[in-house]
Amino acid sequence: MHPHQATIVVGTRSIGESLLNDDYFSNMNPRAMRRIVNALTLTGRLMRAFEIDFSWLSLGHWVSLLEQWPSRMCWLIDRAVDINNNGLTLAEVYHQLKDHIPKKDSLIELDRNPDNFEAFLDSPAIPTSEQLTVGHVKKFVPCTSNLDPYLRKLIRERRQGLEDPVKELGFGTVVIPPNAKYLFGDEKVWNTVCTPLVEMKLDAVCALVKRLDIAANRLDKIVSKFEQLNLGGLVLASCSLQDLKDALGIPLGDWTMVRLLVETLKAFGSNVPGVKVDKRKALTLPEEDEDGSEGSVDLTTRRGTIVQSPSAIMAAEERRRSMALPDEMNSDHKWLMESLSGMDLTKKLRKRRIHYAPA
Repeated sequence: MHPHQATIVVGTRSIGESLLNDDYFSNMNPRAMRRIVNALTLTGRLMRAFEIDFSWLSLGHWVSLLEQWPSRMCWLIDRAVDINNNGLTLAEVYHQLKDHIPKKDSLIELDRNPDNFEAFLDSPAIPTSEQLTVGHVKKFVPCTSNLDPYLRKLIRERRQGLEDPVKELGFGTVVIPPNAKYLFGDEKVWNTVCTPLVEMKLDAVCALVKRLDIAANRLDKIVSKFEQLNLGGLVLASCSLQDLKDALGIPLGDWTMVRLLVETLKAFGSNVPGVKVDKRKALTLPEEDEDGSEGSVDLTTRRGTIVQSPSAIMAAEERRRSMALPDEMNSDHKWLMESLSGMDLTKKLRKRRIHYAPA
């Protein structure tokens, strides 16, 4: 058996187990569950048609997030495509971005159960190896069937319309979360970060850790542990935050500051604050101009005279998500498992045809 084929077969079974065993999905509207499976099936077929390698479990997680929280996911997608670090998890990107998402926005109201978004994004039901990353976003977006391009366009315009909260510090297009600005006694310490995290040597990492607003006696011990464990930039960019927390074994307050430092450095990717703003503008200006002109064409010609308002989108979305009767839940769960097992059966039949084909 080809190793990729084995992954697909196991993955489709894992989707059913993960969705139906998850506390959030166990109480979901069965029609929403049906839409998720339909979108998952179509998206998976498109990716197979283009011979794109993928995991059914991570794809199922992705499709589920888009179905339940389309607005927040569009914010995440718009940010993720600008990040060069493909290994950065979406949970980490959202942690950096969430303070910049308008809370009072008509488009945000498209999302169902907003309080559950962050918990499901970083759900313990999803294995660490299957957690969604920036790389998954770039791979999945072109083939995703339940991603609304017009909603993406509206979100992109809103994001471009927001004032960059760090422009006055000379950080250009680098997004620094509000909390991260208070990590150091002087917030302009971020201007000294001239190297992406993955390229940072141990000395450079320790130099930043020493600037954290932590009592000197505890800070010395933390720096000593970084040196003992050889926690250079490549290690920090590669290991999980949970592994780092377990290895350091420091108090919660100190760990929160270290975590925020690492998450912020990861989010920078190669677009670090210490790079001269003029050089970065020279590199990015043509691309931004291209995007801007393309956006204006979308508004005037691509949509013609019929331009949907955000309220119209909300009304259509609500109609699309009309609630079903609770007693349909059991039958739809059964239908879900049959659909997922059908994916496996299709795959097995295809393999048998290949195996018994005459030479």
